[in-house]
Parts: sequence; C-alpha cells; structure tokens
Amino acid sequence: MLLKEVLKIDVFKNSEVVAGKGGLNNKVKKITTIEITSDDILKWGSDEELLLTCFFAVANEVDQQVRIIRSMSSRKAAGIIICHIGHILPEVSKELIDEANTIKLPLIVMPPETTFEEILSSVMQELLNIRNNDLSMALQVQRAINMMIRQNESIETILKFLSDVLHKKICFLNSQNQRISIDNDNDREIPKNFYIIPETENISEILYESRCLRCAIICYRFYYGSIVVFDVNEAEKDRLELILSNTTLPISFMNLRKVAVFSKNELAYSNFFSNLKEGNLKNAAELCEQAERMGINLYEYNRLMVMEFSDIRGRNYIGRIKEILTRDNKKNELFTFSTTMVLLLYSDQSRDDKNRAIAICSSISEIFGGIDFQIGISNVWKAVTEINGAYSQALRAIKLGSFLFKSNKYVFFHDLGVFATLYDHYEPGRDGEGVSRDIRKLQEYDDTHGSRYMETLKTLSLSDESNESIAKTMYVHKNTLVYRKQKIVELLGHDPFSMPLKFNYQAFFITEQLIGI
Repeated sequence: MLLKEVLKIDVFKNSEVVAGKGGLNNKVKKITTIEITSDDILKWGSDEELLLTCFFAVANEVDQQVRIIRSMSSRKAAGIIICHIGHILPEVSKELIDEANTIKLPLIVMPPETTFEEILSSVMQELLNIRNNDLSMALQVQRAINMMIRQNESIETILKFLSDVLHKKICFLNSQNQRISIDNDNDREIPKNFYIIPETENISEILYESRCLRCAIICYRFYYGSIVVFDVNEAEKDRLELILSNTTLPISFMNLRKVAVFSKNELAYSNFFSNLKEGNLKNAAELCEQAERMGINLYEYNRLMVMEFSDIRGRNYIGRIKEILTRDNKKNELFTFSTTMVLLLYSDQSRDDKNRAIAICSSISEIFGGIDFQIGISNVWKAVTEINGAYSQALRAIKLGSFLFKSNKYVFFHDLGVFATLYDHYEPGRDGEGVSRDIRKLQEYDDTHGSRYMETLKTLSLSDESNESIAKTMYVHKNTLVYRKQKIVELLGHDPFSMPLKFNYQAFFITEQLIGI
C-alpha cells in the first residue's frame, strides 16, 4: 500500500503533509511507534515502515529530531507521523522540514487531539484488510489453476487465465529458455537476467527488474521454467509475488508434454496438508474424504510429526525413514512433498505415545548426516477434527523450537509452554537479537564494575509492581532503584521499561526462564 493511499484513511482527513511530499509513493507494509533517540535507533526500524512519534524525549532538541528522521530514512522508512503538536512538541521546526524535503521523507502532522491508538488501529486494520484480500485472491487463483491442471488444460490456457486475472501481459520461459506467449505476443523485451537458470536448491526465486517480474518454478531440484509478468510497478509487486508464489506449485504439476509432472499421490499430499494449514477442512467428513483419496483412515491415527530439511537431498533418506516407521508400526504413514515430510503415527493404546515419538526421532537423527533438519511433534488428538490444529502445532514447534531448543532436532509442541502463546506477537529471530545484544552489554558492564544492572533490568521487566515494592524485593532503597533505571537507559541508549520495547524484554526473559538460555 502506498503512503498516499494510507493518507486517504478517515483518521488522516485533518492531517497535513508538511514536508517530504516527494516520498508519498513510498510503500507501507506496517506501522509502529518510535521514541528511541540513541544511536541504537537503526536496529529497531525496518524497511517500508510508517513511524508514529511525538518526539517526546527530544521535544526541544531540533538537532536530535533531524538525526532521527535521517536515520529512519536510511532504513527506508515510509514516512513519519507527528502527533500532539503544541502539547508535547512545540512545533515542527524549519530545520526538520528542510531535512525531510531533502531526503524526501514525508512528515505528516496530525491534529493535536488525535491519539496514537486511533492512528495505529486505523492503519493496521486497513493493512490487514488488504493482506486478507490478497491472500483470498491468491487462494482462488491457485484453486482455479489446480482445476485446469486436473482437466489437462495447456500452459497457454493457464497463462491466458493468469493474464486476465492479473490484467497483465504474461509469458512463460520453459527450462530451455524457449518463450511461450499468449497469441504469439513476443514483442515485449525480457531482461537478460531472467534467462539465467536459477540454482535448483532454491525452492522459489522471484526477480524484479525493469518493471518485469519473474517467478521461477522449481520443485524437487528440477527447474521447470519461469512465469514472466510485464509492466509491474512497485505498488503491485508484493501482491503479484504473493499470487505467483501460490501458482508455481500447481503449475509444476503440469503434464510431461509441457513442463513436468508429479505423481498423483504427491499432488494429493500437497493439497491435503496445504488445506490443513489454511484451515479449509473444517469438519470430519471433509477431512476423511480427502484422506481416503490418499488411502488413509484418519480414525486410526492420533499424532503427527512434521520434518523439514534444509536441502532437497533429504529426500534421499525417504526409504530409511520408512523403515524406521515400519519398525515402530507397519501402519505408520509417511508423506513427502518438496523439503517437507509428514509422519502419521498409528494409534497404539498399549504403548506410550511420547516415548514412541522420541524413539522414532532419535533413530532418524542417527541416519542424517550433513543435512540440517528439524522435527515438530504435535499433541495427541482425540477427535479427527483436531488434526488441523495438530498440523499447525507441529509447524509451530519447528519454527519456535529451532530458536528455543537449538541443540534439539525434534521438539514437542507441548514443550513450548507459555512461549507458544507469545508466537503471534514475538518473533525471536527478529526481536530477540536486539535484546540479546543489550543483555550482553549490561552483563559486560556488570562484570567490569561489579554492578547489578542486568539483574535490575530483568526484575523490572518481569514485574508490574511499583518501584517501592520492587526495591524492597531487591533489598535496595527506592532511590537506588530509580538511579539504576536511569543508568540502564543511559548505557543502552533507549528506555527498555516503556512499551512497546518493554514487551520484547518481557518475552525474552520469559523464554529464558522456560528453557534456561
């Protein structure tokens, strides 16, 4: 979504763009508040982010304000929304306006009475609506292409469909770089880089150059060709990438005359688990009907494991993994697609389910060499309809487990504990990195000076009590605690005790307690 489109939202009807109008075509992917004033500001910003501030900490320091917007521009921020003019920030200075015009970073001034919450909720809702619409369209396109493939439609027919849906000219480059166009339209020039066959280790590769978008179709280490879309502007790129990324898999299932073909079983597996992930199979009848097409009676199973490996060569171990599953129970099932394997464990009331899963994972760990992998293990389900949640549990166990339990190759969803509830709000790889650096900085300072700032930061982060109560818990005077807080802010260069930064420290320390980092 472009910034000029964001400004059409009702909450901005009385706002004013006072500078940086040359950046109104900047893309906006998200919105956040920012009140950090130290040199660490760069590690908190991200590309295409709309920033909301009142310059609270530097309301009377114009030089600092200029430095902040310059830093945010270097991180490709979409724009700066300034609130509470006259209440906190006296005015938008000429120096700030001049700098914003120079770097083409829009400054949007809001009416003094408009709150942060009003702006955040309005913009986030609009971004969410757009994302949901894009996802819905991507799913509809994927389903339509799946249907065309099942009806043995040609690649030309599929290209025509995509062209009509996207309202764009499209062509296809096959694995020999031969061009297939609709209605023999070969006039449009394709960038030379698009003819370079991508590395087949990459599952998906998208290039954007000269207003052209190329989406490579790669499955099972084979390159089948690329879809090329013409006349794509920056504002459309993300939406088209999302749609195309959902079309490459079904197109890779084309018949051998045009591109390539996967077995009917593989297609069924991929569709089944894709539908599980999307929550499309809501009731037992739908689940069982889909499973029966794969020859599976879901009522005979009560736990699943998902295995993801970093290299397509992991498929070379399918035979040995099947042997391990068969040794446990002949009715266990293994489904493979791309770099993912799903293991369905047959319900055996005479044995402990958790110990069975551990034994299977331990045996798998012994046969893998040189290829990184991670296994997520769901909770046991009691009803067939719970398999949707079980599949999601296993995927989340992989994602979170790779961060929380780095030495473990397999993780039970149950072992994620409280951290599972933080999943939707806290990204360890993104948010935890900055916190880790801050913690190391404080620990090094404590080790050198014999201070207790690390302990103070942790205690304050995990407590909502008053300074007086916390001071008693730590056996220090209240003034000592206040001094420590000020010193921590000075050492880190930002305030870790105020939202939204406080949440990152809370999440990190909760995780530390759970897994003993």
